[in-house]
Amino acid sequence: MNHYPRLQPTTNLLRPFMHTPHSSHIVNLTRRHTTSSAARLTPALHLTPTRAMRSSAAAVHVLTDRSLFTNIVEFAPGDPFFVAQVQQQLERFQSTPIVNDSTAGLVAAEAPDITLVAFFDMGERGDIEMLRWLHKRKVFISSDSAAGAASSGNLDVLLFLHSLGPESTSIDYKAILSAADSDHLHVLAFLMLQREWDLSKWFQDAYKAAAGTGQLHIIQYLHESGVRCTKFPIDEAAENGHLDTVRYLYVNRIGRFSRDALTRALENGHLDVVRFLCATGQAECHERTFTFVVENEDFDILQLLCQSGIDCAVEHAMAAAVEHGKIDFVKFLYALDPKSCAENGILRTIDAVWSGHLDIIKFLHECGDPKFFNWKAMHGAANQGHLDIVKFLHENRDEGCHYLTVNFAYRSGHHHLPVVHYLHEKGYTSMHNGSSIDYAAEKGHIDVVRYMYDNHIARCTKSGLTGAAKNGHLAVVQYLCATDSIDVDSSAFADVFKNNRFDILEVLCMSRVRYAVEGAMSEAVKLGKIEFVKYLYGFDPKRCARDPRQLGRLTADAAEGGYLDIIKFFHQRGGVEFFDSQAMHCAAVNGHLDVVKFLYENRDEGYLGNTLEHAFNEGHHHVVDYLCENRPAKYAERHADYERRIGRVELAGKIVEGAVATGSYTSSGTVKATVLRLEAVVYQSTTPDTFVTMEAGELSN
Repeated sequence: MNHYPRLQPTTNLLRPFMHTPHSSHIVNLTRRHTTSSAARLTPALHLTPTRAMRSSAAAVHVLTDRSLFTNIVEFAPGDPFFVAQVQQQLERFQSTPIVNDSTAGLVAAEAPDITLVAFFDMGERGDIEMLRWLHKRKVFISSDSAAGAASSGNLDVLLFLHSLGPESTSIDYKAILSAADSDHLHVLAFLMLQREWDLSKWFQDAYKAAAGTGQLHIIQYLHESGVRCTKFPIDEAAENGHLDTVRYLYVNRIGRFSRDALTRALENGHLDVVRFLCATGQAECHERTFTFVVENEDFDILQLLCQSGIDCAVEHAMAAAVEHGKIDFVKFLYALDPKSCAENGILRTIDAVWSGHLDIIKFLHECGDPKFFNWKAMHGAANQGHLDIVKFLHENRDEGCHYLTVNFAYRSGHHHLPVVHYLHEKGYTSMHNGSSIDYAAEKGHIDVVRYMYDNHIARCTKSGLTGAAKNGHLAVVQYLCATDSIDVDSSAFADVFKNNRFDILEVLCMSRVRYAVEGAMSEAVKLGKIEFVKYLYGFDPKRCARDPRQLGRLTADAAEGGYLDIIKFFHQRGGVEFFDSQAMHCAAVNGHLDVVKFLYENRDEGYLGNTLEHAFNEGHHHVVDYLCENRPAKYAERHADYERRIGRVELAGKIVEGAVATGSYTSSGTVKATVLRLEAVVYQSTTPDTFVTMEAGELSN
């Protein structure tokens, strides 16, 4: 790798800053942390500075020669992606430079595959000549160069960038963080003296960067320099186990303190930091900290946390121990602080009940503190199906359970039936059983449904059977249809059709469920499910509607949805009762021209008197045109005059034109149609406020 020599000693470049209060300190730092240019030169490269500079310039000239690069690439097989990149960048270097363009790539001389170099790399390696070459071509040098130089402690590059000024480059927080993180105090000291880029607002971030890597002297320098901190550097230091840094930050009250410090130190195994924070008497931590300690079964740390003055430490520890079933920790904590353990004691009991920790329930019972128990204990055990806990509480406690406990057990499913059996045997009663059995049916708990029927506890309602059918619980549907006479809501069929459950549909249709076929047929037509329509029609044509007079509603629904296949199916069955004028009306109003054409060509029921009006208002002009041309309304002239009087001149013209086209209008109708067309043009080109109806004679002339 070629390294370019310094243009002048670093101390000479620092002379403009010698009048500052920190001048002597910077000189000392520079002597300690900077290296000579000769030390950075490659040993194998025995060039004088002048020859090195000439070689660098020659290399840059070669690497930016577009014609030479093209000739070289012609010998390379294929067309690799980097070739296109480099060619594009070379074209940009040959053209007029763009000011503030920090995306211009550079060709790296030392990279065998000719990659593009980032500004950070140039700053980190100290490529001042390349930076100077870019500056001469008006390329704005990114702040990444300063960050790279700061990360490697290269003050020469920073001094060069400083000499360029804010109009040519930028130095921002990235340089500060890189210097603090990489332990380059001399660079940080230099950056603190800069005024051109207003870096002071970012120096407090350097506290966190230095704390995370344990750079105590960086933190000391910042603190002694009067840099204030409102961040949380102690969290970073604690997480990475830097005890000296943690102690310094705490003693000098640098930054803010949060619960994260102790938690992160503990989770990363830095017990010395944990002990120090606990010893301060002001430590705080997250609840998850106690969970971590309990899971790792560390009694010493748990005792340390509980005795360090952390707010609610024993309560949080007790909650974690109960939740994870750690009976030894529960006993340890209760012996340590019985009063704190009993705070919110019923919550701890409920946690143990829900997790099924009978040993903890027995211990809490032996403690004899009434704060640990009430009816919620047995209620939770029954709701979770823990029969052993239910038995223990019934035999050893007298709080009992809630009057809805049995109902909740019903709703929880078949695996809670032993609990239900036990509660019934011991005289516990239930209320609102109807809602419970409906819930069990809806969730598919067939054993619970059968148990409640066999013991005459409750019967399902319409809601239960509907829910079972919707959710596809065939066994429940079969049992209820065979055992009871229940109606089903027609909304259930939508889910039956969606899931293609012919088996459930067959059970419902063959059972005593009233209007099952009728409700299913209605939903099948509305959803356009032709396969179910065919099945239901084949099952029983007479049950396709509750009332034969309502059969026309089926085709009307199919026409409204544009389901031509269903319309054809009913037509092929020859059922006159399935069709009336509502079918074509619904198809026209909803713009289904294919259905309108089929009904016009194959049926003679026609449409309603207001069909054209509604279709026109809905904007389905293609349907209106077809109906006027092929199926003109009776009394076309009267209808057209009415539409004209209320302002629908265009519709009136369509009606008359359709009548004339089919020969059902008088010879004067041609003139009338022309007049109406002209009126429509005038009407559409004027506003309602300025429109004046023109006489037919005036238009015809």
